[in-house]
Amino acid sequence: MKQNVLKFQSEKEFQEFFSILSVAEIPDFMPIEGSGGDKGFDGISGDTAFQAYFPEEKNRTNANYISKINQDLEKILRSSKKLKLNLQNWIFVVPEDLRIEVIAYLNNKSVETNIKCAYWGASKLKELAYKHSHVIDAFPSVFLPHLRNQVEQVRKLINEFKPVKNLEVDIITDKEYDFLKKENEREFHNKVRSGMQQLGARGIGDSSFVQQISIEFQHEASAKNKELQIKKERSDQAYQYEIDEVNKHFQKEKKRISNLNLRDNNDREFALDEIEKIHQDEVKKISIKYGKEL
Repeated sequence: MKQNVLKFQSEKEFQEFFSILSVAEIPDFMPIEGSGGDKGFDGISGDTAFQAYFPEEKNRTNANYISKINQDLEKILRSSKKLKLNLQNWIFVVPEDLRIEVIAYLNNKSVETNIKCAYWGASKLKELAYKHSHVIDAFPSVFLPHLRNQVEQVRKLINEFKPVKNLEVDIITDKEYDFLKKENEREFHNKVRSGMQQLGARGIGDSSFVQQISIEFQHEASAKNKELQIKKERSDQAYQYEIDEVNKHFQKEKKRISNLNLRDNNDREFALDEIEKIHQDEVKKISIKYGKEL
């Protein structure tokens, strides 16, 4: 299996990446001025120290990593005592995933030094970087070409997506429906009141006439309400149809993305997150169009 590696151009670039990423990911992270000095760590968060290490490719051997771990842990122990730091954890940050022999050595050093030793390699660093778009954007030569290659099919699917066309219905929002119902009711009462006033002016006060005019206006109001209700039902059906179509489309594309031969799960999760954002935007557009609460 090919080893997972982040291809930074220099130690300086890797150190800069480590600082930007750590500040973004860890709220109380404090980078140390003069990274790469003799204290054994490049940053600190609470009781955890971090050391970033970027050897040349020819020096990325088990023996070299173990030697570096020994050197920096000795510095950590001296620095902790001198600076009165209560360090409980030490994280070794490197641009590639380490081999089992080095990982086992870190575990043994945890027991020996009474400081829990762990590491962040390429897989962990990518997982964290994908959570912060500004970190990805700051190092395009490391992340973006890889992502573009891996999710090119995903982008194509997203760009080809066409929202459902407007259906031939009168859109009536919930607020409009309530308003129009109240308007019909007011119109009915106004007509009854006006009719009774006209009958009174003509000297017609028979209750049968009053009842008859009230019934006539009631039938008219009921017909209008029925027509309004039918239009609202059609509008709601159109809304649900558009939502269902959008959901079906994106469910299909998410399934397709899940089956793509992406390099690792981080790429797949990144692609799924991107298409979900567009999915939610389309749902929002439809909801706004139909006046639905989000």
